[in-house]
Formats: sequence, C-alpha cells, structure tokens
Amino acid sequence: MTLMELEAASGVGASTISKIERGVTRPQAITLHKLADALGVEVGELYPKAPAPPHNAGAEALAQLEDSPKNEQLRNHFNHIKNLDSKALAAKLEELGEQYARVHAEWEEAAEEDAASPAAFSLASQVDILSAFAIMTRLQKQVVDNADASSAFERDQAKQGLKALGVAA
Repeated sequence: MTLMELEAASGVGASTISKIERGVTRPQAITLHKLADALGVEVGELYPKAPAPPHNAGAEALAQLEDSPKNEQLRNHFNHIKNLDSKALAAKLEELGEQYARVHAEWEEAAEEDAASPAAFSLASQVDILSAFAIMTRLQKQVVDNADASSAFERDQAKQGLKALGVAA
C-alpha cells in the first residue's frame, strides 16, 4: 500500500504517517487505530517484534535498573509523595499533568526540528520520567484512598504497581 493509499484509507495525513514512520512524532491512540483499521491489522502489529533476550538478560537489566539515575529519581519521587494525603496527591497529579503537557509540547517541537538532537533526547527523557511520576502518584493516591480493609484488593493492586516501578508502598 502506498503512502497516498494509506492516507485515503485511514484519513490520517500523509505527512503525519511519514513522521510516525521516521520516529519524529509519537502517534495518538486514535491515529494508531485508524492506521491499523486501514491496514487490516491489530494495533499491536504496527510495532516491531523485539528479539528474544539472552537467558541472563533479566538479571543484567535488573542490576542496571537498580543503579540507574532514573530509578533513583523514581525512589526520590516516591519518598516525596509516600506520606501525602489524598488531597495533596491530587494536587501533585494536577501539577504533573501540567508539567507533562508543557514538556511534551517542547519535545514534539524539538523532535520535529531534529529528532536526533541532544535537546530532543533530553526532553524525551523528561517526558518519560514525568509519565512515570504520574503513574506512581496515581497508584499512591489509590493506596491512600483505599486504606480501609474493605478495599484491600484495590490497595494491594496499587501496591503491586508501585513495586513494579521499583519502590515499596
């Protein structure tokens, strides 16, 4: 299928499709669904398959993660939010949402100019960490909001999410 045929079938502009193909922009979910429908595939099929990792890759990756600056940032963020009440966590989520929107817009602009530039990489990293902070904060809010025994399942689910991010509730 040509670019123009895909544009006609999906309703997604050719320039947008080209930017997605080159990795210059991250498509929104609705865009991915339009493209997948036009191609007759599931959204997951639009992503390349990752090669199987070596058998000891998990241990190596875990060791790198434990020592990574990003993991330290996550632990620091958790230490900052772990004793906040629900209202303070809600305010923190709003603040993170505003920061994310601003930095994401800056990243898109920098990536459009030069996706391989140091500024684009730095902003992409900031977008990723802000996203992780928001997920962590939302999970902690869920733990706080469901602290009573009748909500043990929801609280445990949120704690598992925090554990997956490398911190303990």
